[in-house]
Amino acid sequence: MSLLERIGNPLARRRLWWRALVIGLICGSCPWWGTGLAWGQLEGLFHEHDVHGMWRGPGGYFAGYKILIIVLVFTIWVALVDYANREALRLEDYLKAKAPVWSPFYLGGMLLGLIAVLAVPWFWAGLPVLLLLAFAPPIAFFMARNQQVDRELRRSITASGKVAQPIKLVEVEASPIEFQPKVAGKNSAEIIFQARRFPAFFTFAAMCDDMLRRRGENLVIACNREKALVQIQIDGQWHSVAEMDTAQGQAVIGVAQLLIGAGPETSNRPLAGQFGIKKDKDKAVIRLTVTPTKTEYRAQLRIEAPQDNVQTLTELGLQDAQAQIVKRCMSGKGIFVVAATPTQGSTTLWKSCLNSADRWTRDWFAIVPNSDTETQIENLNRLVHPDGDVNAAIERITYANLKQAGAFVVPQLFDPKLVGELVRCARDDKQKIFTRVSAKSAAEGLLRAFAAAGDRKAMAEQLSGVIYERLVRRLCPTCRVKQKVPPEMIRKLGGDPRMVDYLYVPKTIPQELPKNYQPCPTCSDLGYVGRIGVFEVIEMNDTIRQVLLTQPKVEAVAEAARKTGALTLMQAGYPLLLQGITGVDELKRTCSS
Repeated sequence: MSLLERIGNPLARRRLWWRALVIGLICGSCPWWGTGLAWGQLEGLFHEHDVHGMWRGPGGYFAGYKILIIVLVFTIWVALVDYANREALRLEDYLKAKAPVWSPFYLGGMLLGLIAVLAVPWFWAGLPVLLLLAFAPPIAFFMARNQQVDRELRRSITASGKVAQPIKLVEVEASPIEFQPKVAGKNSAEIIFQARRFPAFFTFAAMCDDMLRRRGENLVIACNREKALVQIQIDGQWHSVAEMDTAQGQAVIGVAQLLIGAGPETSNRPLAGQFGIKKDKDKAVIRLTVTPTKTEYRAQLRIEAPQDNVQTLTELGLQDAQAQIVKRCMSGKGIFVVAATPTQGSTTLWKSCLNSADRWTRDWFAIVPNSDTETQIENLNRLVHPDGDVNAAIERITYANLKQAGAFVVPQLFDPKLVGELVRCARDDKQKIFTRVSAKSAAEGLLRAFAAAGDRKAMAEQLSGVIYERLVRRLCPTCRVKQKVPPEMIRKLGGDPRMVDYLYVPKTIPQELPKNYQPCPTCSDLGYVGRIGVFEVIEMNDTIRQVLLTQPKVEAVAEAARKTGALTLMQAGYPLLLQGITGVDELKRTCSS
């Protein structure tokens, strides 16, 4: 391993420092071991030759303080070269000369300087030569760095060489966030007082402020042996926020642990809790989950969605033509399926579908397990049963039927016996059934609901339709730019090339940012703000039912749905491209199978 490689390695760097110190102490003590071990430095031009053939001066040997000066210069040189090497590695993509190119100059300069200070007869004349030869190469590197890499860009590049800009933590001296701990049996003011005693409190406050300001959904702090990584999830996408040393990362997590009523020290078991935050008129509840493993100490902060924030399907992005199909599927009798991927707004879609249904002309009952917290909406009577208890669930259905139930909402088809009872209600009592499944497409959602039944033929007859959603990010209206496209592409998307010959795309961020560069005030150069749904809707018919019974495969069901007029996710997203709501790359990323 070369000296520069050792300097770049933390463990090797510590060993190098100790070796330098030991060598310096040995050299510094040489003058007191005897003149025979010291290098004589001549103070005169002519000296007498002794019988042993060794030139000796009139007593001008190296003094201890001179050795210490050389050791001090060497120590400063090691620190400066260490920093220069780390800078060269960090900015490797932006520098013309890479780190290995500079290494021979650093080492050569120091070696020549040491030779000069020992060879020049007068120490105070050799010392400036040492300083010049040793420090000229690293100073030259820093001058080249400053010319080739802008100051703001240097600040934005992390230790791993990645550009962290524009995602940066807000640096504050006083917290703009008001924390509201919710710990039973403890005084909130006392908890906040204890948390503020930690220096990491303000860093944690800045993270929470950054999370609110950027509409973040989750923030993760992962501490391993080398460092702590901070990431924030915005509009479903993860972004690196910052890197810090492990001790600082654990201290920030310790502040969060204090706010949920736990101690600040590292725990060897999982922790969970929540606390409120308030900034101006904005309020939010943050749920903290701490997970220790053998390799890292991980904390996740998730902003809880407001319970009363229920959007309509149109507000979510459902197109008018699809909305008419969904309206038919949700009316009358039969079983309607809501399908979504858990990270693609499944809870929002579920609540929006229930909110869009006709709950006013007949009584609706929700048959939900104790653990359900999402099936809550106005004019929906909740009947709770123990988790996994199918007999209790059927008893709740029987009770609701005595109350002349018009529709049932059952979020979990966890037992064929329960599904059989729901099929009977839809067939014999002409009741509407709402349920949901986790799936990656509308066709897969149909198959999952179909497979949950014992009598699959009866289930296929009662299925009325399915709605599936994926979320695409909205282009930032402030910084999006127009891009000309061929007329054939506009026609394929269903547009008229005589009216419009362009699509919107995110603006391009230059590799090297100019001086005084200002990111977009709306999206901070992410290019996207918020998300909108792209929907796949399948209305049941005899053709699709026959495929379910004879070819129960996702590809076969999807093909049958397309032949009967159902749009694919990509086709459903075409209007969003023409309207400039999202970009082609974003639609492909989200909706391509």
